Amino acid sequence: MASNSPTANIANATPSCKRPVSVVFVNLFAPQRYLTYGLPLSLEVLTGDLRAEFPGDVSVTILDMQTGLTSEDVVDRIREINPDILGITVKVTERRLAETILDPVLDLPKEKRPRYLIVGGHRPRFFNEDFLSKYDDVLICTSEGELTMRGLVDLIQGRISSLREIPNLIFKEQGEVVSTPIKALDLHDYHQPSADTLEFIMQKHGMIYSESSRGCGWAKCSFCNRHFARGTTLRAIPEKTVIDNLERLYKRGVKIVYFTDEDFLLYNPDRVIAISQGLIAKNIKLSFWIQTRADNLYSPKATPEENEKKLEAIRLFHKAGLQRILFGIESGSPTQARRYNKGIDLQSIARAAKIAKDVGLQVETGFIPIDPYVTLQELKESLAFIEEHDLQDSIVRVLNVVCLSEGAIFYKKIAHDNLICGQRDPESLLTPYKMFDPNNEYLRETTQNWLSETLSYIYALRRVVDASPQGVIEEKYLIQFRRLDFVLLRGLVQLLAAQRIESADIETFSQWLAGLGMDEKEIARMAASFDAVAGQQLAESVRRRLIECFIQTLRYYRDSLILSMAAAINSGSIADPGNFLGTGISEIKTLEQSRSHLAANRIARPAFLSRSSKCDSCEDAWAA
Repeated sequence: MASNSPTANIANATPSCKRPVSVVFVNLFAPQRYLTYGLPLSLEVLTGDLRAEFPGDVSVTILDMQTGLTSEDVVDRIREINPDILGITVKVTERRLAETILDPVLDLPKEKRPRYLIVGGHRPRFFNEDFLSKYDDVLICTSEGELTMRGLVDLIQGRISSLREIPNLIFKEQGEVVSTPIKALDLHDYHQPSADTLEFIMQKHGMIYSESSRGCGWAKCSFCNRHFARGTTLRAIPEKTVIDNLERLYKRGVKIVYFTDEDFLLYNPDRVIAISQGLIAKNIKLSFWIQTRADNLYSPKATPEENEKKLEAIRLFHKAGLQRILFGIESGSPTQARRYNKGIDLQSIARAAKIAKDVGLQVETGFIPIDPYVTLQELKESLAFIEEHDLQDSIVRVLNVVCLSEGAIFYKKIAHDNLICGQRDPESLLTPYKMFDPNNEYLRETTQNWLSETLSYIYALRRVVDASPQGVIEEKYLIQFRRLDFVLLRGLVQLLAAQRIESADIETFSQWLAGLGMDEKEIARMAASFDAVAGQQLAESVRRRLIECFIQTLRYYRDSLILSMAAAINSGSIADPGNFLGTGISEIKTLEQSRSHLAANRIARPAFLSRSSKCDSCEDAWAA
């Protein structure tokens, strides 16, 4: 491969450069992994920043692969533009896709290559050695990108003389790896993002993102790897800048905005009140989604006056457009919550969720019930917590397994306990592990298999619901899938803990399935299998046979929901921009078996969708 040493290019940086510095940013897109369209906020932020900092002195182009550009198309456009700087943002699973652009660009003749190639985003920040080991001539942005990109423009225009003067970089210089100091942007100098890709994303009913702050006020959760955000200290964008950006989006026709802030409320109700008042005063009618820590709404450590101020702030923000709020609860078990180092007691979380519901917000709650050290007792406690506080109807999945990546506190503990059982996956960057209690391996494997069967489809459906808040039918389906996950976990825990199956257990399982709206014939079929061993001491082989029977019953019902959705998509009742739902459905390997079973047994439509449990045209519904 031709050499294009970044330090060698300093000789080409002349102060007398008359033409604007040309910058090309590439937004990678792998639809098989990310089944949704979304505004590439980081690149819009960098583009807006460069244009504001160097008016008339930079020319910035965003090549967004969401628009259908292939790697070959992108390389052709780079050859055509011949930019001074090429920047590629790389998400975790996009290394190979990035290489399909980097490799041919680096093979271009020297006069056709960009002076500087730089990669940023989650992947390079997590594991920059992936790029350092292959490329001697690619710069890696290790933190926020504004100051880095400004520095590269300054270098080309001769205001500085060395890459070493530019913050947030890792690069090779004569075989030596150089790392420059981490420096965060003063957000009082934050410029409005550009809107180069906004129209396309809106046409595709994609996700529109914005930001009002950076950093996490807690950053201590044991399962979280914040290495990718190193140097991102907690700080807020000025209220006026936030309001002006939202006004600009509103005038462009945006309806709903998703804030990327790790914690929007930031323990600062006065700031939330100021933003809300500004939105109301300007009559900006947007809907918002945020995530935050529960103690932003209520904390036993706060004074009554402080908690009242928090309530005032969230009420006013709801009036200004806040519709949905996400709390990362993770566990309803006190011991597991301490292991996760959440730093909030469960009763405070429950009270905060109730406050949000009482205000009128749609509450989403994230849970990670399965980690390497979980016990059945802890799972029972989480299930009881979810049910007691009516949290199972969240559109966020209640059934998740901890993902292990280097840099998390959990990683060190799991490594110390010799639970790591394989090499880091080169694509996902996740490390496989085994359970501390070997008896729980079956629980984890069964759960992961269930989740993986429909991962892409459920992800796509979640994004359809996110981007179309008026999609009542889509949301009903999604919530039903979440309820199904909850019932699955309930059943697994009960069957794994049971010494024998009693008639009361069969009645309980039947009630759970009836509560989902499952066809009576399916419930009776499962109940008969359970009844055949009622009262007997459960041998392990029998226990697993019952679990497989239970899961297969749920699988048939889940697939009946999916097939019903497919019919709705084909009829136009559910919009599927980009065919992401269709793509996800095509990847589900269990559908053909389920279709045959449903047709042969004339199983009714899912009852939660119809007034009658009877299906007038079962064959048509399942054949869609």
